[in-house]
Amino acid sequence: MKVYFTPIKIAVSGSRLSATEFFHYLINSYRGEADFRSVNKEVKFKFFEDSQVFIVVALTTKELKNFCEGDDTGADFVWKMSGDLTNKIAETNILILSKINFAGAYLHNEGSVRINNFESKLRWMFRKILKNQYGKSKRDEKFSIERLVDSDDILRKVSRLSEIDQINATFTNPTTKQRLNGSVFKDTQSIRVTQRVGSYSLKSLAKRKEISEYLEDLIKGGGGNVSIRGVLSGSLAGETIGVADAVNSIYAMEYSEYISELDGTSLSKFVGSELFEKVKKKVLDSALVQKA
Repeated sequence: MKVYFTPIKIAVSGSRLSATEFFHYLINSYRGEADFRSVNKEVKFKFFEDSQVFIVVALTTKELKNFCEGDDTGADFVWKMSGDLTNKIAETNILILSKINFAGAYLHNEGSVRINNFESKLRWMFRKILKNQYGKSKRDEKFSIERLVDSDDILRKVSRLSEIDQINATFTNPTTKQRLNGSVFKDTQSIRVTQRVGSYSLKSLAKRKEISEYLEDLIKGGGGNVSIRGVLSGSLAGETIGVADAVNSIYAMEYSEYISELDGTSLSKFVGSELFEKVKKKVLDSALVQKA
């Protein structure tokens, strides 16, 4: 099991509130407004900064099947792991964001807060702060998380195949309704779409670029678990190639390493911890993040 570092960038346009002001407000004044609870789990957001980056921690704790154990005093939280770690799901998602260009990475696994849900919570807070400061938010004041995509790497993956017969992607609300024109059930959380293209030849560079650009648009549009299935050059065997998030990840850690390094760390001292310094370096050294 892996923890992927999905490259992203914060985009703010037409707003009286800058991205820097937004994160400083959250660091200094956040009182749990975006935290939420369901039947058996609770998600809390914590905001930090150092001289180089802004940091957001989305911490999920569960009343049943606690994958992430710890001491929660209300004022602080200490991660405590025990037992077999290899088959558990990471319940701590972390955003590392450069102060220079607001590009960075969202560390996540298959559990807890997916990037679309994470974005919707931050967007809600952005509009709430605007309303608090100015009485209302204007329609053209936008906040979004854009996925950064390594176009060259996707093209290289596509070029391994001589033809494809299937394109797959998962869409999570609100993108489900946008993609399917509102034809899905209103409470649908996610939907898996399979497009069968029937032995679509990739022998020409133009065809490979066409598919690569389409896959890039899927990822930027919020598609998750994007993959293509096709035939390797010179082989009759079908192969599925994952494009996001496994391929379009600037780094990946084994889950057991990731969660073990959180063990014994307090949330109040997360910034400056060994895990934080390690992942910050990986994010800031990424060429994709630097050129965003």
